[in-house]
Amino acid sequence: MRLFCAAFLAAATVFALDASAQCSVPTSRLLDAPALSGPLTPRSTLFYPDYLGQNLHVKSINAGVIYSAAPWVAGRINGEVRASAEEYQNDVSTHFQPGPLTSQGAPTADGCGRFNRVWIVTRADLNAYAASGTTTADLREWPSDAGAPVTDGDGIPGNYNLAGGDRPTLWGSSTAWYVLNDVAANAFLGRKGPGLGLEVQVTIGALANALPGSLIVRHRLVYKPTTNDPLTDAYFGIWSDGDLGRSASDDYVGTDSTLGLFYYYNADNNDGDLGSTPIPAVGQQILQGPRVDIDGNGSPETTLGATSSISYVSARSPDGIPTNPQDHHNYLRGVWRDGSRITLGGNGYGGTQGVHFIYPAFPTGYWSMENVDGLGRRGVPLDQVGLISTGPFTMQPGETQDIVSAFSVALGADRIDAVRELRIYSANLASNYSAMSEAYPEPELTVALGPNPTRGSLRGAVPAGQPATVALYDLLGRELRTLATLPQGGAFTADVSEATPGVYFVRIKQGTATAWHRLVVVR
Repeated sequence: MRLFCAAFLAAATVFALDASAQCSVPTSRLLDAPALSGPLTPRSTLFYPDYLGQNLHVKSINAGVIYSAAPWVAGRINGEVRASAEEYQNDVSTHFQPGPLTSQGAPTADGCGRFNRVWIVTRADLNAYAASGTTTADLREWPSDAGAPVTDGDGIPGNYNLAGGDRPTLWGSSTAWYVLNDVAANAFLGRKGPGLGLEVQVTIGALANALPGSLIVRHRLVYKPTTNDPLTDAYFGIWSDGDLGRSASDDYVGTDSTLGLFYYYNADNNDGDLGSTPIPAVGQQILQGPRVDIDGNGSPETTLGATSSISYVSARSPDGIPTNPQDHHNYLRGVWRDGSRITLGGNGYGGTQGVHFIYPAFPTGYWSMENVDGLGRRGVPLDQVGLISTGPFTMQPGETQDIVSAFSVALGADRIDAVRELRIYSANLASNYSAMSEAYPEPELTVALGPNPTRGSLRGAVPAGQPATVALYDLLGRELRTLATLPQGGAFTADVSEATPGVYFVRIKQGTATAWHRLVVVR
């Protein structure tokens, strides 16, 4: 989003920054999945396009969907509000720098050396090593000693012995890892206050689906202050600038609070030279928030979901660009810069009924950008930015919090259909995530299914050797009935002639692997 980026960088020029103390920004690495790809650097911003010339990119339509994204964290230390929250990356990164922190909360000496990089390992890398012993530098040098996840193969916890059977833990078809801290940047006046004393270990997995498809992101926050003060009233959020398709200025935003999903969709069905079909929608989703102690017994027993969302404008207004830690803390809490709540109706500012999420209705309902006043008046399409957040939570020195989010893309026959497809996919992702292991494995499950569309008969084949089930779901993600139970997999035939003509989903589950197919029933 060029307008927001220009405003942000212009504001930064009023501060004197010592760029000589910064780590140089390395060339981006491309996290490449069958459906999506995006550039990564060892900084807090995700998918920023300056170095590879693309952002979060949908391959099938050759178009970007997210211009930039970043984690925001803010809270109080000894009563002082602090924030580490960037929007756009440039050569002077004022909030996060590469490298871990020592146990005393100081940046390590090799932040600008060994850790000024992104490691990426793919399933093809692991298969090549298993077949021939061929290794990549990332596979050989996987930084398990700094927290990069490892699947133990040699029976010795805590080490990384590739020859002995240890492997990088793979999330989906490929996994990226890097580590940041918000302490090394404290010398830069542009920070507008000290950091929070956080080490942030970032793991990103690319799911190997065709569209809809996702990148799963885990931000592991490790609180390492130089004092014994806790971090209180803390919030975490995923901020993004959505440049959807080929035209960035015709976008709408919305929220599904039940899914923890903030999303972008087109305000019309003709997205520049992308044309009218298929139309994309993209969302950022909180899958797992922080652990909190609700009952006050001293032990965190509850995992939060998303608690608020907000979208703001490129202006120095109360509902505009945040300029200091208090602004960022307010937005993460779901309130405007002046401390007033998001309110129902209009653009969410200046009303009377407070709400936590902006534009929470499905498009065409009230309150959405399709219907901002309850009478059907549409909002103004804009180059949009937004934030989905979770909190509050508290961290004691040395404590760790894992917060997991997802960036997902779906395509539809029109813009509303794209939102519907995204919400269905996000619902399935949320329900399946809770059952996944730490590794978020994605075993490959190839299933033949047809005819599609069908008038009633459905045939398919599941790999033989394991029990499998085939079930029919509606567009709200509700299971309608079991179509087939296969004791050892294999071929099956199902009758869906009683289903009302329309769009459904078929779920095939075999062991820990699941495949979803969109099914159209006609007459």
